[in-house]
Amino acid sequence: GLHKLATACTSALSTLFWSLILLFLFMMLASLVIGNLLQDFIEDKKHDYDDRMWIWKHFGTAFHSMVTIFEITFAGNWPQRSRPVMDTVTPWWVVFFGTYIVIVVFAVIRVIGAIFLKDALDATSADPELNVHAKEAQLKNYLEKLRLFFNALDTTQDGDITREELGAMLTSPKIRTYLSVLDLEIYEGSKLFDMLDDGQGRVTYADFVNGLVRFRGQARAFDVFELQMMVQESESNVIAEMHELFNGQLQVAGGQAAFQRQKPHDFQ
Repeated sequence: GLHKLATACTSALSTLFWSLILLFLFMMLASLVIGNLLQDFIEDKKHDYDDRMWIWKHFGTAFHSMVTIFEITFAGNWPQRSRPVMDTVTPWWVVFFGTYIVIVVFAVIRVIGAIFLKDALDATSADPELNVHAKEAQLKNYLEKLRLFFNALDTTQDGDITREELGAMLTSPKIRTYLSVLDLEIYEGSKLFDMLDDGQGRVTYADFVNGLVRFRGQARAFDVFELQMMVQESESNVIAEMHELFNGQLQVAGGQAAFQRQKPHDFQ
């Protein structure tokens, strides 16, 4: 967890730097504009002294104005800083504050946050060590689900499953749904058993796990493996037929040779 957090933070340093530069430019521009425009109100003695002092304390100098804009941007207290200006100076300041809030506080900061999130996700997904840990966790979780599924199939609880046990369980809609959750599309228990069985007539837990891990995935490895078995079976049949044909040809050739040897005796 700490390594993942450190990786995400370090990957966003460049984005953080340029984001701060962009926000500083926005805040500096806004503080200079509002500070200069409010100078006339501050210097005009016809206005209330307390109002003028409040405006001066928040926008009277470049530093005060920058601090106030910083508070408006990050502290979320823009109503407390903008409402007195609109009430004592002019309501038209709503245009300035509304534009700044919408563009900078609402839009720019959210875009920067989205970029931070994207950089963090890219960094963590590109880290080989984090990917290995994630794959290990997924495989561990998948094997645990296969273990529970095997125990459900093994109704006799003898550590092996038979063709009958597998076929009976695969007829259940719940089992088919569970298989789809495991990313397995298997419809015939007999075919699955033939692929898992090593010739002993029973499937152990190790054979079950190794077989289903191979069948997992959107590429439908189960169908591919089934096709391979069909090809091997067809190849065996072809080889057997070729042997029979070859033996038949040898018998025919042997009969012809014996006939040829018998011809001279017939003419004598």
